[in-house]
Amino acid sequence: MNNNPNQPREFDAVLGGEAPPPVSGVVLGGIEGVKNRLKSPEARERASALIDALRYQEEGFQLVIQALKDPSDKVQMFAACLLRDKGGEKGKETLLRHNPQQCFTMLEDWQFETFYPNIGITSAISTAYNVNLYREEPNPRGEFRVVEDFNLDALQVFLNDIQVSEVEALACWMPDKSYLEIYHQECLTLINMLCKASQKLTNLKALFIGDRRQHEYKKSRIYLSDMISILENFPKLEVLKIHGNPHNNLFSKKIYHPSLKTLNL
Repeated sequence: MNNNPNQPREFDAVLGGEAPPPVSGVVLGGIEGVKNRLKSPEARERASALIDALRYQEEGFQLVIQALKDPSDKVQMFAACLLRDKGGEKGKETLLRHNPQQCFTMLEDWQFETFYPNIGITSAISTAYNVNLYREEPNPRGEFRVVEDFNLDALQVFLNDIQVSEVEALACWMPDKSYLEIYHQECLTLINMLCKASQKLTNLKALFIGDRRQHEYKKSRIYLSDMISILENFPKLEVLKIHGNPHNNLFSKKIYHPSLKTLNL
């Protein structure tokens, strides 16, 4: 049995075409194969290599740590997820030193994709779907403008999709419009709609509700309603991120939630 981690194994990749490599050829197995893949210009290939890196003990572990400074934000987040979920106590200690926020499950752990009603859900796994809660129309210059401030049609199509039970992350985006006042009654309509569909959203782990804009000092004039029913109806929810101005209390009572790891207000 080959116990040397630097030697190629049965399923390691080999550089070359269809023909078997010559005896003097370069074999891309073991930790050297992982290092070569981490030099790929493709972010997806580098992220894939990190999964194999953890198989090579300390040397592979150091490669994952180095990936926290990868040029791609997505590779950085993937490396952080591996250290948090697969790196044990040592991985978590590394993240605490590098960036404490990465120790927590975040909405950014999923890859964002805009939901288009005419296309539907295409890749539920590892995807956070953005659903716009407003309606836009293009102007003669091809730019989009908000023509209806609060519209749940796209969300309804999303909730009726046959793959919605596989979705792990959802972002409900309120209008990208300066200082728009959406009152808490409309937000309550949204919350009730989501809770009513909780038997469809059986795998939901992360949820964003509120203003999609980035504000100086995190201010927003979008008014949000009581979110307690979200926690009551989604027991698998690990991340709840809310961005807006609470009309009253965001949570009207105390509640124990067995799965919630990150609450971002």
